[in-house]
Amino acid sequence: MRRVKTVPLARRNLDAYVMRLNHSEPQAWPKFLYRAWAIVAKELEKPDIARETVIDAVAAAHRCAVAFSNRTLANERSRVRNEISSAALKILKPIERRAPIQRALDEVARREFGKGHVDLDVIASFFNGCADVVRVHASPDAKRIMRALGGPVDPIEMPEDRSEPQTLNLINYYEAMHPFDRGAVEAGLRKHISYSSAGLTALDVFSTIAHALILAVIKEDGADLLTAYVADVEKVWRRAGFRPSRVRNPSKSKYRGPYHRFLELVLIDHLDPRSRLFDPLSEEELDPARKIHASLPKELGEDTRIGPKYEWLISEHYLRTVKTPSEKTVLKTP
Repeated sequence: MRRVKTVPLARRNLDAYVMRLNHSEPQAWPKFLYRAWAIVAKELEKPDIARETVIDAVAAAHRCAVAFSNRTLANERSRVRNEISSAALKILKPIERRAPIQRALDEVARREFGKGHVDLDVIASFFNGCADVVRVHASPDAKRIMRALGGPVDPIEMPEDRSEPQTLNLINYYEAMHPFDRGAVEAGLRKHISYSSAGLTALDVFSTIAHALILAVIKEDGADLLTAYVADVEKVWRRAGFRPSRVRNPSKSKYRGPYHRFLELVLIDHLDPRSRLFDPLSEEELDPARKIHASLPKELGEDTRIGPKYEWLISEHYLRTVKTPSEKTVLKTP
């Protein structure tokens, strides 16, 4: 499973990028795209359609990169939403068990929501008020509430500089939450205020927050995005008259065929242009790491690798998923 991550180049203007490629020679292209062009122009001996093939694949890679970035943002919003929902649920039981704390927190809720206003500032003031209440209690339940609010519980957790109060994690999460999710919470609280003549209690507030945020969790892996990219490029290759096959060499387990390398080169230009996958570290670069590795204790050395490990974005799995035909011909490694 490949987790998606932020892709800064997803914000690249595709039209401008394609125009730049069209108005320059392949030798002046980014190195991965030039290598992809060389696969078509030299290995497959089709220089007349190499440029068009690469540029069509670049469009597919760009769609994949944009989808990765969008999902990364959605995943982070989902994580923040789950953090808040989980914290609200953790607070409910300790409040129910401690009547003095419950009464004090109810006063905070009535004070903050008594005028019927519900927005980011009001909710942040409510969270801070709750922290002020539990901070003066020494019970385990008070610590549980403070921990869920995201405030310091033990002296070791206190910031060295106490000139300014530490912002509660729950407030940071709430500010970072998607406006749609914040709107759902605030609408739920307004509805509760309108129905309750006695005003909101602390239990009302936290239970409303928790229930408003029980939504489907967005998938974290990007397997479907990579599969879609491979499917797009497969069509590009078939239009160009090529066979997008999986070529393997039984004597060389790390060998990848032209189609597989082409897929990786075009996508890596968008997702990880600094990758050393195709340019392994030289002996000179590895020497300092080898010296450090040799000085490590035996057990630690056995668990430590020399140099970074680079994984292919496109694995055999994605090629099989798109059902590319298997090619049995053994080719020589370029």
